[in-house]
Amino acid sequence: MTRVPRPGRRARPNAEAMTPTAHIAQVQNSQHLTVITVARSATAQPFPVTVQPPRNTDSVRSTRPRRRRTIGLRLALLVTAWLIGLGVGELAVRVAVPQTLSGTWLDQSARGYGVNRAGATAVHRFEDRAVRYRLNADGFRGPELTPKAGARVLVLGDSFTFGLLLRDEDTFVARLASAADRDLGAGRVQWVNAAVGGWGTGDYAAFLEDRGPALEPDVVLVMLNIYDVSRTLNAGLWAWDEDQPGRLVPRQPQHGFGKTIKATVNAVPGYRFLVEHSHLLSLVRRAVAPPVRIGAADLPEPTRAARAEEGPRMARALFERMKAWCDARGARLVVATTGYFQPEDAEFGPLAREFREDEVFQREARSFFAGLAVPFHDVAPDFAAAADAATASRSVMASFRIAGDLHPNEAGAKVIADSLWPWLRVWLSDPR
Repeated sequence: MTRVPRPGRRARPNAEAMTPTAHIAQVQNSQHLTVITVARSATAQPFPVTVQPPRNTDSVRSTRPRRRRTIGLRLALLVTAWLIGLGVGELAVRVAVPQTLSGTWLDQSARGYGVNRAGATAVHRFEDRAVRYRLNADGFRGPELTPKAGARVLVLGDSFTFGLLLRDEDTFVARLASAADRDLGAGRVQWVNAAVGGWGTGDYAAFLEDRGPALEPDVVLVMLNIYDVSRTLNAGLWAWDEDQPGRLVPRQPQHGFGKTIKATVNAVPGYRFLVEHSHLLSLVRRAVAPPVRIGAADLPEPTRAARAEEGPRMARALFERMKAWCDARGARLVVATTGYFQPEDAEFGPLAREFREDEVFQREARSFFAGLAVPFHDVAPDFAAAADAATASRSVMASFRIAGDLHPNEAGAKVIADSLWPWLRVWLSDPR
């Protein structure tokens, strides 16, 4: 009986096959394999044995480096073409539609409000101005903080106080520091300019509670500006306590999709450099995410009326909260305006009256702070006194703003500092 091997197994010859009578009956060749038919005898049935042809390993090995070189060459050509395309696009945008390039120096705190990026440097360009901001290791504009030796003044405000588009030495906070060194002695007062563009009253209170304990200020100067109250409503950092009516509590931060994407993009290596130098990237940014500002005219009348009541109520509660914070730590809270709330001015009047909540609070500010026993100073009258007759007939503020912009220029910052210093000097001589 003849044994038939199982499929897939190589047949092993038996004893009979190994006898001298066994012989190779036939050899068949094909392109892929060789079939050898072996018979044990002339009368025995043949059984096939499959033998795999040897692989040409030298040929396989020689083709691999060639394939890698081909792939590498194609990738290099693709990257080169991409870079050339970007270069041509950059050149075209610079010639046809040059952009105003500005870096980014803002980050977001864990609580949800904006902060200046610690140790950041950024170039800000607008029209014919180009200013490089240098923020210290704590994210403040000005020199590095030294161990506290004399009085320390923490200044809270928005972009007007930060000194947007002004050199470090031209901001009104830097001018106040120079006046203090001149009149009280060098280094007797340390000024901390913690202002951030876009801040409002809610941001001031949140920052004071978060960073104030480590800074240990003797005086907290809050610079009240045009949109502080409306920004407080828009930011949503605070909510009314359901258990204690009239008391505000921090709201859980809401990190929306847009903020998450922005934070992710800002973290990409080289992105901040390109923002300051690439006209093409600036154009793409404006096309993908154009700046959107919601004005009072975009809000329905019932909403505007409700905000006019809710905004000042929330602002009062926040200042009461800041006053309590300062009292508990032996610091003095003082409040001043930037002087740019000018409801009768031809230029700034529409801005001052745009949101009712801001106008309502600004008009009641003096009486409110007097009742709270918080020193208050309004800079606005000093602008009228400093304006020349030629500009005052058209707009008191025309000489004190950056051309094409609303922020204080060098002359405006000087008026603010000159107005504040005699008033502040009293409280610095005796912080409590």
